[in-house]
Amino acid sequence: MIDGLIMDMDGVMVDVTLSYRACIKKTVEIYLNNLLGLKPYSSKIITDDDIRIIKGRGGFNNDWNVTAALIVYILTLDEDKGIDFSYDDLSQKELLNILKKKGKIVSSLNILMKKKRFFPVDKVIPKGKGIGWVDNFSHSYKNLVLHRGDIRRENLVKRIFQEIYLGENFSKIYGFPPIFYKGNGFYQKERPLVSSLTLENLKKKLSIAIATGRPKKEAELAVKNFGFSPYVDVIVALEDYKEEERRLYKMGKGWVSLSKPDPYSIIEAAKRLKKSKKFAYIGDLEDDMIAANRAKESIEIIAIGCTSVYPDKADAKEKLKRAGADLIIDNIDELLSLI
Repeated sequence: MIDGLIMDMDGVMVDVTLSYRACIKKTVEIYLNNLLGLKPYSSKIITDDDIRIIKGRGGFNNDWNVTAALIVYILTLDEDKGIDFSYDDLSQKELLNILKKKGKIVSSLNILMKKKRFFPVDKVIPKGKGIGWVDNFSHSYKNLVLHRGDIRRENLVKRIFQEIYLGENFSKIYGFPPIFYKGNGFYQKERPLVSSLTLENLKKKLSIAIATGRPKKEAELAVKNFGFSPYVDVIVALEDYKEEERRLYKMGKGWVSLSKPDPYSIIEAAKRLKKSKKFAYIGDLEDDMIAANRAKESIEIIAIGCTSVYPDKADAKEKLKRAGADLIIDNIDELLSLI
């Protein structure tokens, strides 16, 4: 019998359609309009379907990477006119000035959006490559998308995204003020997908852990806001992945990504639930199911797909099953009758 439950947070416990998903769209908009100086487009540049498709391509569990890849995708619909610059030792102000100047070379958003109709996300971004697609893509416009390094200086994608998501909490968490967005944090738009009563009833039978790609403070913020704290024993978050990645690098194993579909977070959560021996993992993405199945080499676990946030549940169920789901549920409430 299962005695340990491990859950992804986004799309399983929390609906992030109006928070993280909206942050992706808003970050793309600000980056193209404000940083590169491309004129605002009358309709949405990135749609919910675009985000759903790219996350289904594999290797895109990190929403900062999703955002960077989508900006690159939009820019590379243009003819490559050759853009290159080095941002070593430049201040953030100098970087912003260069981006605005280089952005003048890019065609208008109206032209890029017309091309988008003929080259949708799934025709451009390959399956299974994740952010590596950006690194290996030959189009020079990818150099305009600054998505690595220090959030204080050159990681402008992450900077904008975090300002939008955290809002008034940005300066509290990072210790410096926002630049690009000064409105209310989109985290306030999240809603729970599971009730405290359901978690209370599950907790009577199981130990409960969360394995998420969120930064720990953002995971803890959601747990606190939705009253999940009394029922969650363990949270494995982004910082845990990164610490282990650094440890492996120091051991001479090179840089490896431990984000899902790597099973690290699931196995680590299981280890921390010390009293549990048999586990279930619930996720909403194909990468979640792949990760859970890879975890079977180390722990006894079943992979459960959850379709709570999918409008087309039949399609979602088919994809989750194909990715290795042992069981599929529409919401966490269904677990109560299954365990």
